[in-house]
Amino acid sequence: MRAAGPRRRTSRSPTLRRPRGLRGPIHLLEALTELSLALDDSDPLLAARLLGAADAGYAERGIVRPEAESERFDALRARLAASLGDRGLAHAIAAGGGLELDEAVAEALALRDP
Repeated sequence: MRAAGPRRRTSRSPTLRRPRGLRGPIHLLEALTELSLALDDSDPLLAARLLGAADAGYAERGIVRPEAESERFDALRARLAASLGDRGLAHAIAAGGGLELDEAVAEALALRDP
């Protein structure tokens, strides 16, 4: 049994920290999609991989993004295609779609460790 006291945080990444009271993989998928938005300029390849992982996670769970969200991510896809080219984007999204959720999260968390 663990001694009572404050919990020690093991992650310094605010991007992937779960909001209080929310649980489950859907929140990680949302975090991955938001992170892909944040990375589109600085690391478009990783942004596309994370977007692919999130897209696959949503599809596996039968979840469809609301229209307003879909429009945001369609715009992201257009920006990523401009950076990577259509073939590069398709390849990166497919590669991300082949990742397990924990693998995609690990890739995202690797950002904090230079």
